[in-house]
Amino acid sequence: MEDTARRYFQQLKVSDFGLSVVADQFHPDGLLHTFCGTPSYVAPE
Repeated sequence: MEDTARRYFQQLKVSDFGLSVVADQFHPDGLLHTFCGTPSYVAPE
């Protein structure tokens, strides 16, 4: 499985970082203008 991490007591945590951005890339307008990730896996919301 991709994007998984095993914790204590054999618990499996699934995470998805489909799109992410570096926090210091905010522009004066308060919006993010760049991102990295896989657009094909973005939720439709």
